[in-house]
Amino acid sequence: MLPADWSVRAANMSLQITPIRSSLNRQLGIAGGERILVLGALFVSAYFGFVVSMGHGVWYGVVVGGVLWTITMYVLTRMGAEDMQLSSVFWRHLKYRPFYSAHGRLDSETWPMKDFVK
Repeated sequence: MLPADWSVRAANMSLQITPIRSSLNRQLGIAGGERILVLGALFVSAYFGFVVSMGHGVWYGVVVGGVLWTITMYVLTRMGAEDMQLSSVFWRHLKYRPFYSAHGRLDSETWPMKDFVK
């Protein structure tokens, strides 16, 4: 049962505005890049550095790992500056690619058009 003064109370109420804090919805990154990609690049460059150091010497491995790490971090920080969720957007794009083709086909159906010349 509604109270007797419900219409007065409803007229005086306003919507409560709750701010969304950016720390709650912002993707966390490492060194300016997406976290998973940065850690993956770290492990891949360390692996290649280790493999090269086994075959050619420790200092060659350190140089190869460092150069590979520097190049991948440059690319990942540029990607992170544009969009911190770029890899998830890319994987979603690949997932839905069969449903949304980027170009038409010759045998595709066309929209029915009304003939106005009669």
